[in-house]
Amino acid sequence: MNILCDKMIMAVLSGGNATETVRDLTTRGFYTTMLSSTGGFLKKKSVTLLIGVERAQVDTVLEILGVAVKTPVKVETGGTVAFVMDVLSCVKF
Repeated sequence: MNILCDKMIMAVLSGGNATETVRDLTTRGFYTTMLSSTGGFLKKKSVTLLIGVERAQVDTVLEILGVAVKTPVKVETGGTVAFVMDVLSCVKF
C-alpha cells in the first residue's frame, strides 16, 4: 500500500525538548518515530525524530520544531537541527 509521503524530516533535538515536541506534532496530526541518540561535542543526550510528510506540510512541521526550542542557541550545542530529504517511495505493510 503506497501512502502519501514525499519528504522525510529528520530532526535532532536536545533531550529536554522531545516529549513536548512529539506531543505538539501528534496533536497537529503528524506521527513520528523517535530514536534516542547521543552526539555533539559534549556527548549530551538528544532525540532524533523521523517524520514522513507531504511536501506541502514541511513548513508546518519546521514551524512546530522551531517553537519547541525553549532557549536560543548561544553556543554550538542545544537547539534543533532538521534535515529535509526527498522520499522516492513510501510503502506501509
